Amino acid sequence: MRLWVVIYALLLGATSASPAIARPFDQLHPPGAMIDVGGRRMHIVCAGARSTKPTVVFESGAFGFSADWDVVQTRLTAEGLRSCAYDRAGMGFSDPGPMLATAPM
Repeated sequence: MRLWVVIYALLLGATSASPAIARPFDQLHPPGAMIDVGGRRMHIVCAGARSTKPTVVFESGAFGFSADWDVVQTRLTAEGLRSCAYDRAGMGFSDPGPMLATAPM
């Protein structure tokens, strides 16, 4: 999980004026917002203007996180739709959840 975050940070650092790789993980400033969910922080990125149209919500599978949906969110915004993608507990910039996530057997 942290490997993907490091790769993401490296990519951000390569495209920005200040090198993100020089900062510790807890000092990175993720895009979007951090919201409180029962005392834990969840990272969410919303794109597009609020309207009366439905908001599309994206959840990544396996080891993915909100950044995986950037291109799709950009295209939806161009179509006039709002969308939100979030990092599940323990993934990307979200805090770990209270229990270890496991796949159903």
